[in-house]
Amino acid sequence: MRNKVPIRMSKYFFLIIFLGFFASNTFFDHAHIYDGSIIVHSHPFKPDREGKPAHNHSERSYVLVYCLNTIIANVILVFSLFSFFYTALQRITPETIVNFRSENYRYLFHLRGPPSDIQL
Repeated sequence: MRNKVPIRMSKYFFLIIFLGFFASNTFFDHAHIYDGSIIVHSHPFKPDREGKPAHNHSERSYVLVYCLNTIIANVILVFSLFSFFYTALQRITPETIVNFRSENYRYLFHLRGPPSDIQL
């Protein structure tokens, strides 16, 4: 029997990460002008009176936010593809019965051929 606890736990873990990522991109996206370029990213922030972000970032923090968003998006994509193919593979391949010995060295399944009528 397969141990399904890690798979169930990882589903909830990645669901929470995805919901946080989705909420951040939906409710907290904003733009900054940096070196003549408009940089759009998302993270929780406190807006000023006009609704614009009341904060600035250093160049490193722009790169960090970009990297975190990219990594989270790619992890979610890879996990989703893995889950899809794993589920599809589980449905396609039948489970096989394996004859193995238990702890007290007795066979779980006594598999043998049918009796033969041939006498030597």
